[in-house]
Amino acid sequence: MKYGWLLVGVLALLGLGYLQFSTPYIIDKDGYVHSTYSLTYDTHMVYSSYVDLNILYHLLLFPFVVFDPMTGAKVSAMVFSLLFTLTLYFLLKKQEVLFPELWALSMFFATYMFLFRLSQPKAFPLGLCLLLLSYYCIRENKSFFLGVTSFVFVYVYPAFPLVLLLLILHSFMYNKISLSLYKSYFIGVIAAIIFNPFFPKNIKILFYQIFGNIFLPSSELAGTEWSAFPSFFSFIEVTWPLLLLVLTGIFFYLSFPKEKETLYFLILTLFFALAAYSSKRFVEYFVPFATLFIAISFSSFLKKRYENNFFVFFTKKITKRAVLAILMLFLLFPAYQTISYAKENIYINIETKKPYAFQQCAEWLAQHTEEGEIIFSHWADYPVLYFYNQHNRYIVGFDPMFLYVYDKNLFYVYENLLLSKQPNPKIMLQKKFNTKKVMSPTYRKEFIAYLLNNGFKPVYQDKYCVLLE
Repeated sequence: MKYGWLLVGVLALLGLGYLQFSTPYIIDKDGYVHSTYSLTYDTHMVYSSYVDLNILYHLLLFPFVVFDPMTGAKVSAMVFSLLFTLTLYFLLKKQEVLFPELWALSMFFATYMFLFRLSQPKAFPLGLCLLLLSYYCIRENKSFFLGVTSFVFVYVYPAFPLVLLLLILHSFMYNKISLSLYKSYFIGVIAAIIFNPFFPKNIKILFYQIFGNIFLPSSELAGTEWSAFPSFFSFIEVTWPLLLLVLTGIFFYLSFPKEKETLYFLILTLFFALAAYSSKRFVEYFVPFATLFIAISFSSFLKKRYENNFFVFFTKKITKRAVLAILMLFLLFPAYQTISYAKENIYINIETKKPYAFQQCAEWLAQHTEEGEIIFSHWADYPVLYFYNQHNRYIVGFDPMFLYVYDKNLFYVYENLLLSKQPNPKIMLQKKFNTKKVMSPTYRKEFIAYLLNNGFKPVYQDKYCVLLE
């Protein structure tokens, strides 16, 4: 299609914009802290323990958030997700699949969980762009460019080991080991790790970020992003449109002599499907690779099935448009359901996490405490607190497991305090965290009661938040 890029871009922006501006707030709490980090980068650099694994993402985010952090973060999510969509379209075009415009928009009919994640201001859409471009470099044996993408990948998102997975599988499938590709990959990765403002601290943090589920203990404080689906049925319920297309793709693949590239993407699809079932986070990889497998399998089936007669007629525009119309009708219901569920999930997320709830409390703290004074709070409340108040300092942001890496004993004190299990909380707060002040959402009633029973007094309270001392 002559204006395929434009069509894909406009439709993607319309869909992403519809979801993004269905709420005035940033979708998901992490977006608040990414936005603030981007604006206050010089502040973090002075802390000896600070390591940023998304350096380039935060620098790219700055132009979006410099004038309006809230709106800018939302627009950035749209732009970076658009870049992923266009990168997928580029790869589909290079694969010469039929209807690449349709498959490039798979995020709108694959699964609402993927679309919901794309709506969040995070680095992973840029990571997906680099992963897909890395595959293209491997396929075309472009060693230099693979080295460049690997270098940039390390600076954007800590999922760069997946490039090595693509490279190893490609070598195995084609019985050919390209030493230049491996050399370029490792040179790019090692150079990015070493020539890094956070070297050598970044090595330890990268290790735990990549292998944390293996080497770090489980905690009641941990987030749910890395958790498994509660049952196989719930996994099917969330991903059924994509799974149905994958099964159809497998039928197409088995119907004709096998192509190595189709098998390559089938293996990756099955791998990421199992990974997604074990950890919801891997849905973000399952969707693009499943899309590539389905598109290639579908196109190969039609080309082989009708190569002698009908395919000549099929290539005529009127016939291609008819088949495209049928496919779009077939995918209309999954697309409607995916977008509706994604919008509903956004609403539930906002109403559950209430990102607007801490604004008054955070502003009160900024006005009534000394600059740099430490506030004890739950790590999940940090992103919004920090967004509205950079006047104070907080114990943990993003993930409590980083505190475990920093100091195991301190982590267990922190965990026991938040779980209302730590004896003498007043003494421990002052001794271990150098603070007397604790901020809590009002819905954490058990935690508040635990503090009140141990001599804490409320010094500020509103509908959503209470500050105790």
